[in-house]
Amino acid sequence: MMMRTPSLRPAVCALAAALALAACGGDSTGSGRFSGRTEFLYSGDLEGEFRAQGSLPGDLRRGSFAFGQNGSSFDGFALSLVAQQDLPGSRVNSLSFTVRSPAVGTVSCSPGATDCPITAFLVLGADAANLYVEADADLYSTSGTVTIATLTHERATGTFQFAASELGAGTRQVQVTNGSFDVPLLDRAAIPFSRQAVARAAFPRSR
Repeated sequence: MMMRTPSLRPAVCALAAALALAACGGDSTGSGRFSGRTEFLYSGDLEGEFRAQGSLPGDLRRGSFAFGQNGSSFDGFALSLVAQQDLPGSRVNSLSFTVRSPAVGTVSCSPGATDCPITAFLVLGADAANLYVEADADLYSTSGTVTIATLTHERATGTFQFAASELGAGTRQVQVTNGSFDVPLLDRAAIPFSRQAVARAAFPRSR
C-alpha cells in the first residue's frame, strides 16, 4: 500500500483552473473549444496509466479535465498545462507542467541541469474530498523532453516524457512515457494580478 503524504499542490492547481476558466468566461460543459485531453504511462517504483479527458467541471474536486495557459509567467513567457484524472472513491491524480519560451519544436532537460526549460509535477492518489491535504505520492521532474506539435492562441498539442523523483523524504522514482496532450488554451493575461499569483503557484520553480 502506498504511504499517504501531505499534498497541497493539487489544490493549488484546481484553484488555478477555476481562476483561468472564470477569466476566459467560457462554457465548462460539453466538448469542443474547452475540451482537452492528456494521457501518459508511468512506471518504476509506481506504475499506472494516466488518462484525463473533458472540460472543466463545476466541482473541481471531481472529474477528469485538461487545459493549458499560454502567457506571461513569473520567469518569462511559458506554456502551462494542468490535467486531472478521476479515480475511484474520492481520489484523483494530477499533472502540471510548464515549458518556458514555448514554440513548435522540441525542448529537453538533462539530469542535473540548473536552468531547465521544463518543470513538471505529478501527484498520485490525492484526497480530493479532503481538500487535497494528502496524497500517495508527490513527484517532480528531474529530466525530460516536450515536443510541441501545434501551438495557436486557442489550442496546443504535443508529446512528452520525463523522469520524476519523490518530493520530501521519499525516494521513489518514476518514468513518464508515451505522453500526449491536446488542450484548450485559456487566457492568463485576463486574470487580475492577485489571481495570477495564485495561478503561478501551481507551477513553482523551486523544489
